[in-house]
Amino acid sequence: MIEARPQTATDRWTVAGGKVRGTSHEICEDCAAWWHSHDGPYAVIAAVADGAGSAALAQAGARAAVRQVLQEGARLRRRVPQSATEAEAVVLSMFQAARKRVEKQARQLISSSRNLATTLSVVVASGNHIVAGQIGDGITVLRSRSNGLMSVSRDRGEYSEFTTFITDNISLPKVHLLVRPLQDVDAFALCSDGLRMLITTNASTGQPYEPFFADAFELVQQGATTENITEFLSTVNDRTGDDKSLVIGVRDI
Repeated sequence: MIEARPQTATDRWTVAGGKVRGTSHEICEDCAAWWHSHDGPYAVIAAVADGAGSAALAQAGARAAVRQVLQEGARLRRRVPQSATEAEAVVLSMFQAARKRVEKQARQLISSSRNLATTLSVVVASGNHIVAGQIGDGITVLRSRSNGLMSVSRDRGEYSEFTTFITDNISLPKVHLLVRPLQDVDAFALCSDGLRMLITTNASTGQPYEPFFADAFELVQQGATTENITEFLSTVNDRTGDDKSLVIGVRDI
């Protein structure tokens, strides 16, 4: 897996993204990556994970979760979901596999899975549907031709520092899902919580700030690269001090 791949242009999507360390962190505990098939049935998968700041091995947890999502996504070359229900099941299985991978990584590091706690946001476009799934406080957005910007529900508690991680509870926490017909969606974005003050109209609900996403989608469509996005993330002041990740996908129509 390569965490920050250069801009990827295909006959279906253009994807670019980046991540930077927050000013209050010693290391970047976010992970952002994407993949698309080069042969067989077309699919594009993108994932962003935000390791918990309170977790000793947060970076390892975020990397393990994203790596597993991309490995699971590669299987879409062999079987394309035929319905919305199947597409939803594919994404749910990715979250289950990511949790198991983090738990395995914790055992290998002789640690508790709590020390690898991480959020996870995923977008999968395959077959006739696009599915966005999320556990935690990321911001995940689809741009629908019929409904405009649509965001996945976020896990935020009464206090701003509270969220849900994929390793919480005995079994996988609830995965918030958004499923749309592929032809209805022409762009998506995955962002870690570090950008919330800049890209939302309400930091608690995660309601997307439309001008930001309109500009971001247009820039990627015009050829913005991973380097451009990383430079932007490095200069923006989001007033959180948190790590920042952003992955943008634009459909080539």
